[in-house]
Amino acid sequence: MPTLEGSPTCDTRTALPPGPEWRNWQTQETQNLPPVTRCVGSIPSSGTTFFMTPLTPGTLRDVAHLDSLVADSFDKPLVIFKHSRSCGTSHEAQDELQAHLAQAPRDATYVMITVQEQRPLSDAIAQRFSLRHETPQVLVVRDGRLVWSATHFRVTADALGKAIDQAAAAQAAL
Repeated sequence: MPTLEGSPTCDTRTALPPGPEWRNWQTQETQNLPPVTRCVGSIPSSGTTFFMTPLTPGTLRDVAHLDSLVADSFDKPLVIFKHSRSCGTSHEAQDELQAHLAQAPRDATYVMITVQEQRPLSDAIAQRFSLRHETPQVLVVRDGRLVWSATHFRVTADALGKAIDQAAAAQAAL
């Protein structure tokens, strides 16, 4: 089951139909919002039932948090999404991430950073994994090392799912 950093885990997951129509202000095309996933579960200590719609990654807080999650990547893949609020392409990549989470999330930890708020952390990630800073950018980390990354329009729900599956399969083969 995926770990959405900072969120309780889900007991059941139900895919809902596509959302309401909306009009793209740039192209004037009419589109449906992507389907979301309703997550139903409980918080064990209180027995409280909760609903989360849609599933969203948690926020990567700082380098110490990154170090902790990278160490945890020996147990399951880590997915880092670097997002820019001012970039239309980044919003489209975020929609792809949401589609991935709604359709077929993997057993991975998902976190996100917004570069306008966390540029030094974004730069630290680029330096740590020896790649150029770009947004949008998705990284898959397994066993403490970068195993896949994509930027801009190469960030798709399908490509992300395949990358996580390959990272998990490589670990299982060891």
